[in-house]
Amino acid sequence: MVMQADYSERNLKALQDWAGTLACPVCFGALRLETAKLVCVECGRAYPVENGIPVLIAERAELSGGSAE
Repeated sequence: MVMQADYSERNLKALQDWAGTLACPVCFGALRLETAKLVCVECGRAYPVENGIPVLIAERAELSGGSAE
């Protein structure tokens, strides 16, 4: 059985440090880190963070109302 290292906690800490340098791929607005997601301060899209890795794919984002884009 192959064991995988859990990098999510370490990645989330690193993500907190440089989240301000990332931009929304749709509107290029600044992103802020919330619990398990990055939220665009301009358009409100929320991008998931999976295992400590941000998924900045427009099709995977949710709008503040909870509907998928």
